[in-house]
Amino acid sequence: MGEATMNDTVLLSSEGAVTTLTLNRPKVLNALNRDMVDGLADALDRIEADPALRVVIVRGAGNGFLAGGDIKFFTELTGLAPAERRARFERFINSVHPVILRLRRLRQPVIAAVHGACAGFGMSLLMAADLAVAAEDSFFTLAYIHLGVSPDGGSTFALPRHLGTKKGDGNRAPGRPLRCRHRFGARPRQLGRAERVARRAQPRACGAAGPRTGRGPGGDQAALEPLT
Repeated sequence: MGEATMNDTVLLSSEGAVTTLTLNRPKVLNALNRDMVDGLADALDRIEADPALRVVIVRGAGNGFLAGGDIKFFTELTGLAPAERRARFERFINSVHPVILRLRRLRQPVIAAVHGACAGFGMSLLMAADLAVAAEDSFFTLAYIHLGVSPDGGSTFALPRHLGTKKGDGNRAPGRPLRCRHRFGARPRQLGRAERVARRAQPRACGAAGPRTGRGPGGDQAALEPLT
């Protein structure tokens, strides 16, 4: 596959059987907008069409993983008439959810390499991955409560299944950021969002990808499918 640009917001590069999908809006902490949704869909088209790929790593450029939706993008919708605003918002959300489903259903194992902010839709991407590696500077939040809206991207389904119902509700409702360094310490599995913690997530994610590239096509998928 080499290196490809879906649009300026999403980059896809491959080294051997490992492909890295980079969220590329670093000036706004990779906040999600329409272009990024389209770029993610295009990237998934390419990944699904390449039988040589064995592992997918998802990472964010710059100082964070993905800081949720782009507030500027959503603010622009407020100037529209109510019916048009609702229609455009629904079209956007209806294009976001398939990205999560497609990522979850990839035949390749997906590793999220998280650093900095992982908020809103960023947490949806994280929970759609099969393995999560978090840098020590990572923090996690579903901040929808501050906007008076319900979580999207499948997080209301996924979070209780990662943490358990009561802990999931307790983490979702307050909207407080949970910091990796403070809450994970030496026991990252306690919080349930990341399986490994490292000073830098990307090298550790690449290390986790290595053993998976030598397995036959679909081997990891066959092992993981009964668990999901």
